[in-house]
Amino acid sequence: MVKLAEILRRHWPAYEARFGNAIPLAHRRAVAAILSCRSPTQGGQLYRCDCGQTHFAFHSCGHRACNQCGQGDAAEWSTRQTTKLLPVPYFLVTFTVPEQLRRPIRSHQAIFYPLLFGESAGTLQDVAANPKHLGATLGLLGVLHTWTRQLEYHPHLHYLVPGGGLSSDGLRWKRVKNPGFFLPQPVLAARWRNRFKEHLRTRHPELFCQIPAKVWLIN
Repeated sequence: MVKLAEILRRHWPAYEARFGNAIPLAHRRAVAAILSCRSPTQGGQLYRCDCGQTHFAFHSCGHRACNQCGQGDAAEWSTRQTTKLLPVPYFLVTFTVPEQLRRPIRSHQAIFYPLLFGESAGTLQDVAANPKHLGATLGLLGVLHTWTRQLEYHPHLHYLVPGGGLSSDGLRWKRVKNPGFFLPQPVLAARWRNRFKEHLRTRHPELFCQIPAKVWLIN
């Protein structure tokens, strides 16, 4: 299997030369960490056994984007989260955006990433709070993904949501009626689009004016 560091060593110089200052600082730091991971740049440690054998290992970078050391951290995190699961069905809910919004989002990540989280979480809470659907406040675990497996920029959010929530007084647990169905997708989609649009229009009108009106008509 080709390591990410090998790909970066081969293609990063040309990519950096082409896009220059347009590359976010966080991306530059991630690449620097990945390229230095388990290399002389990081230093290392010599292990010696009582049997006389020795083993030298370079230090890891510890960056969350590095697949050499981040994968182990992710596995440990997943194990810790599993112990917190409730004895109820769980649902995976995904929020995405039209292709026309990808470029603006990538160019203004500090604005759009909090917007994506805030309005998607708010959408779930709004729809779940309606007694017609559930009538409860949810507990959410959300993760932002920014790339596809084909390495195309495609921001979207995944939420892991238990099949139920707390009543408005916080004293009762309200379970979904059907363990195979959570909330209506058309209602979620409409609410998500409206919240996203309104947030951008009222708080960032300069960016809102750059978005083609037809984007808000895409289902």
